Amino acid sequence: MSNLLPNPIPRKAQLAAASRDHVATKKKLRMNVLAPYEQKTCDETFVQKFTITSSHRNYNDTLLPMNFTDHHAHVYGTGYKVLFPKLDGLTSVAAIQEVMREQSQKSKVKSQNWILLRGWDQNLWETKIFPSRKDIDEVISDVPVALIRIDGHALWCNSKAFELAGITRGTPNPLGGEILHDAGGEPTGILLDEAMKLVYDAMPQDSEETIINILRAGLHEFAKHHVGVHDMGIPAEWWEPYKKLYAAEGDSLIKAYVFLDMTKPSGKALFLEKIKDEVFDDSPHPNLKLVGIKLYLDGALGSRGAHLFEDYSDDPGNKGLRLMDDDEALHLMSLAYECGLQIATHAIGDAANSRALDLYGRLRAKGKRLRDNNSQLRIEHAQIVREEDITRYKELDVWAVIQPQFYESDKSWAVERLGIERMKNAYRWKSLVDAGVKVAASSDSPIEDADPQEGIRCFTRRDDAEAISAVVAASLYSTSAQELCR
Repeated sequence: MSNLLPNPIPRKAQLAAASRDHVATKKKLRMNVLAPYEQKTCDETFVQKFTITSSHRNYNDTLLPMNFTDHHAHVYGTGYKVLFPKLDGLTSVAAIQEVMREQSQKSKVKSQNWILLRGWDQNLWETKIFPSRKDIDEVISDVPVALIRIDGHALWCNSKAFELAGITRGTPNPLGGEILHDAGGEPTGILLDEAMKLVYDAMPQDSEETIINILRAGLHEFAKHHVGVHDMGIPAEWWEPYKKLYAAEGDSLIKAYVFLDMTKPSGKALFLEKIKDEVFDDSPHPNLKLVGIKLYLDGALGSRGAHLFEDYSDDPGNKGLRLMDDDEALHLMSLAYECGLQIATHAIGDAANSRALDLYGRLRAKGKRLRDNNSQLRIEHAQIVREEDITRYKELDVWAVIQPQFYESDKSWAVERLGIERMKNAYRWKSLVDAGVKVAASSDSPIEDADPQEGIRCFTRRDDAEAISAVVAASLYSTSAQELCR
């Protein structure tokens, strides 16, 4: 978004820094660095030690493979986070206002430009309530500002952004989204899920050069820790830049397995065009593959958009957002299934997980795959799952693609959303593994750090019955990839 973005670190300096980081990482691997850290498991506290070599990590005298793959992440978002200021970890509106003020001054922004930043989380603030557009207006009123929540499922905008998007008190909620209003009926500046498109559609389009530069930065970040990444949902506009980047630099880039986003009209149109032409993956390099589609059945827990069977404990009357019509979802799934493609469905709430399994059950009932066995059915996040649905994961041969860092990031406030009883069905990593469900691990970067070592720590230091061993945790980044990446 060259005309959208605040000025980043100069590109040459950014690439030089990325190159230095990559070289430094390789040197550390060759030098067999010893990295001790404290780690807590469910029943003891002890010091773990990693000895890193070129192909393995020694974890308490157990060799773990280095061929890690991040099975659910966002390359563009990660690259954007590398290149531009971020709001992660800021504990007040005032702190965010200061970042905006500094960025506005540095960028010398004009009225036709936008400021787009990411990472705020109201759960870290003392009030823990959604902010208002007036909070941004106090700092920047003549330039449109859109701030993406850390999970990517809410947008906090100023009045100028709403003006350009044509959002007023009379604007209806789009299907699968919500425009929040204050007691007087005025929009607060917060958009949830599908409502975010109202602002995104008002923004100028990225240039191809900008997209390539941001994708490259994201891929370099993942290359510090992984041999591959599953880029979970892109619009059609990013596929050509992806191909040009890999055509020119593919030998030096990690493997990228890319999914088209079915919530983006362009992503859906490209998918339908490709299956009609019977040439889905037209990548110019073996390190880049277009492998499937991504659908969304609900939003996120932090913004109360995850679809639940019962009301949110801290928001009576709200069960979250039910995204995408069943008939449309099944139609897209069926087309992908018949072509042997991977189908990734976002489901966080217990109702969304159950619904995803219902749809997959109908898909399985249609019969055998028509072309080959490469079609994989996946549920992304699998965050709140009832006992009876864990069984269905196994029976329907559905992958659970999970993010171990989410437990530590969410546990301080998740119980407020769900209540103590429903928390028993949340973040059930060990239960899924023990039930024989196919499980793959990921970071969902830029939401969490892309380093799988952080994920392994989170798996092993759970303070409940859902902790799993380092060996099993590592396999969810490595062994799982052998089947999901074939």
